Amino acid sequence: MAKFKLFLFSVAAGILMSIFVLLNTGVFRHFFSLGAVLIGIYVFKTYEGKWSRISFILLTIVFSFFFRRSM
Repeated sequence: MAKFKLFLFSVAAGILMSIFVLLNTGVFRHFFSLGAVLIGIYVFKTYEGKWSRISFILLTIVFSFFFRRSM
């Protein structure tokens, strides 16, 4: 169950980062970046294992590229 939650957090952070890149408006786009940072802080506090953190970062990057291409 913990791996599935980590996967869902990575998907959410990837979606937020891809929306951040796609928006061109001023301040509103930074809310999506802030949301991704807050998810990352929560994940780093909850999952203390080195491989959990590395997999979160790599999956977030992969999902941000994936969702950016599909939008």
